[in-house]
Amino acid sequence: MKKKYILISFILALVLVSTILIVKFNVKLENNTNTILEQSISDIDEIILEETPKYKISTYVTDDIKKTATAPASVVCFREQFTPENLKELCTDIAIIRVISLDYMNMDISMFGMTLGKALINNSIYGTLKEGDVITYMKPGGYVDMETYNNAQPEAARENRLMVRKMNGITTPLSEEYMNIRVNKDIDIEEGKTYLAYLTYNEKNKAYEIIGLEIGLREVQIPQEDEYVSVTNLDFEKTNILNNQTQEYEDLKEYIDNNINN
Repeated sequence: MKKKYILISFILALVLVSTILIVKFNVKLENNTNTILEQSISDIDEIILEETPKYKISTYVTDDIKKTATAPASVVCFREQFTPENLKELCTDIAIIRVISLDYMNMDISMFGMTLGKALINNSIYGTLKEGDVITYMKPGGYVDMETYNNAQPEAARENRLMVRKMNGITTPLSEEYMNIRVNKDIDIEEGKTYLAYLTYNEKNKAYEIIGLEIGLREVQIPQEDEYVSVTNLDFEKTNILNNQTQEYEDLKEYIDNNINN
């Protein structure tokens, strides 16, 4: 009988030990599985981040150009007063853009010149552009060297400018002098900044013109990038845009609801 009890006790002990080992194994397996899953999710996140295109910021407007440029030369353009209402009728697209580059000034497109560059569509609000599209934009005015500006003027104006410079003893090459042309009360566009922009596609120049001057280009209140731009997640209800006339920030969602979606 005593041997029988010993055998039963041994069997029970063996079962208990086996149960403990199985439980520990399952816990370890579950932990390993969770770790693998967490690592997989982390890897997926990294892959998604790596696949989000980033665009290197650049500009032809160097610090030296800004320092040497004469005070902004305001050019009066006698056109109808721009408003959000009539701009929507004039444009083909309205979008939140992130400026990738300022590439060059072209004096052949208009008498005011046009700054051309690349921009990333962060949010499409109206029209056919899509998030992630990269467009060529053009905007009236901007920084231009005096040689390029002078060459675009009528011959009489060119000769008169050269004569005045000679009379005043100015010997600096025109190519080393700059001016900043602004139409009416327009603003400068800057690389790395984010804007609400009214755009009209220009078939001849294969570019989207930013229309409406200071009404059609409004800075979004987020930090200016200094190296790369990419599509960023914007909460419209917590984002503001600058009113260039009052210099106050306005609620982006409220502006869109009142002026674009109504």
